[in-house]
Amino acid sequence: MNFVSNAFLGRNSFIRYFIGFLIIIFASQIVGAIPLLIVILTRSAGGAGLNPDNLSDLSVLGLSQNVSLFLMLLPFIVGLAAIWLVIRYIHDKTLLQTITGRKKFSWIRFLQAAGFWLFLMVIIQTAQYLIAPENFEWNFQPGKFYVLILISLFLIPLQTSFEEILFRGYLMQGLITGTGNRWMPLLLTTLLFGGLHIFNPEVKEFGIALALPQYFTLGLVLGVSVLMDDGLELALGVHAVNNVFLAMFFTFDASALQTPALFKIRNIDPLADLITLVIASILFILWAAKKYKWKNWKYNLSAEVTKV
Repeated sequence: MNFVSNAFLGRNSFIRYFIGFLIIIFASQIVGAIPLLIVILTRSAGGAGLNPDNLSDLSVLGLSQNVSLFLMLLPFIVGLAAIWLVIRYIHDKTLLQTITGRKKFSWIRFLQAAGFWLFLMVIIQTAQYLIAPENFEWNFQPGKFYVLILISLFLIPLQTSFEEILFRGYLMQGLITGTGNRWMPLLLTTLLFGGLHIFNPEVKEFGIALALPQYFTLGLVLGVSVLMDDGLELALGVHAVNNVFLAMFFTFDASALQTPALFKIRNIDPLADLITLVIASILFILWAAKKYKWKNWKYNLSAEVTKV
């Protein structure tokens, strides 16, 4: 068995995927958001109000950045639990079968991908600092930063795992059973992943034309890695280290994640960020293809599939 053939295990009718998706969204966006909603309503009753330009900035409600981050991450944790319940009891399969085609999760692949992506990010950010050091404001706040480390290392990977398993695991396999091919699920999950971020403050600040392509690029690269590498291990590693690194080291006014990071960036160049992301993505694909001996690109990305 492999990741694609795993899609046909269990019960996979359209209505099951439709109901399952609704349950996951309800659990993550409604049930998981109840603590955050209670805080917003309570503080708003006292006269505070959210910033319409950045609804993810809860500091206007008198909350610390770490508390705000914790509340914003809770929905993803609830959503992750909902994914497991849906896969187990609606589709009668295991979470592992939705994540990888291997007999067990490959932690070595996860760590290798995370390590290489971290290496690329460090190189990029170091270069940007050397080019324009005045654009980086030192923002070290010891007590807050140490709490941020704990939240970042333990909770942000759950947020990224929710997104990866939902889009490039659950929905990817569901679309494979529905379309009978691989390229359409790859394209649709990439578009859905990008569309999920359309209301992020970065998109509003820098515009759809410059901000959304970054999400599409990352989504496409991660989707390709899933189909070529027979599982989500690489995608999970890249996405987790990407978000953890940014949350801990860099923040800016229009960021969706307002954190007490080590540096605050004064001015963002979205075009330069897009170009560097494209370069990093190409380097990652080349590295992974060589390291894991990816072959049969046309077959893995576009071949028709049938139930086995």
